Amino acid sequence: LSKYQNIAHRYSTGLIDLTDKERKDIVIAARQYLAQKIGYSWPDYGALALRRFHIPAPHLKAYIESTGHMICSQLVAACYRDGGHPLYDHWTGYVTPGDLNKLLDEA
Repeated sequence: LSKYQNIAHRYSTGLIDLTDKERKDIVIAARQYLAQKIGYSWPDYGALALRRFHIPAPHLKAYIESTGHMICSQLVAACYRDGGHPLYDHWTGYVTPGDLNKLLDEA
């Protein structure tokens, strides 16, 4: 972790109000995803770009959901959702690192 020592980072401790049960359930969700050894995929980035530029791709969402791949921000949003404390009211596959940063700015 020392390679990240001089890189700015953020965390939500104390910013997002959670019950002990929600915290436990979020951790359980994270462990379940990690056990699946999910990884990144280019379609995730493609879906985010298409959404950003308002380009419709009707079957892309279903394809991405079927692969089980997620980028880091999607994983965080999915863990919170599965833990009973959704961060967003839209599909977690559309959550970007910038969305998480904005959420912390608003907290």
